[in-house]
Amino acid sequence: MPNTYHQFVRVDFSHFKVFDTFSIQLRHFNILVGPNNSGKSTILAAFRILAAAMRKAGSRKPETVRGPQGQTLGYIIDLRAISVAEENIFYDYDNTEAATIKFTLSNNNALLL
Repeated sequence: MPNTYHQFVRVDFSHFKVFDTFSIQLRHFNILVGPNNSGKSTILAAFRILAAAMRKAGSRKPETVRGPQGQTLGYIIDLRAISVAEENIFYDYDNTEAATIKFTLSNNNALLL
């Protein structure tokens, strides 16, 4: 049976850094352009966090973590080990609401960070 690879086709941000809510559609090749403080680095930060999560997922078993709908299996990612400024990870510095990033694959599966 041949390996089937799926690509990311969409990223949804909620309460993450400069985005209260924002979605971006992805193609096979993407270029981010825009003025300063428009979110380009925020999008790249999301992919850095995803890469760290995927490395962790490949190296150990999931643990019980708090997810948007309660307890679930997943991984705790230490953001201090990633080049992401923790002091402003929440939109408008409001840490009362969880910041989430949802990566959707071409097969409609999704990864939620």
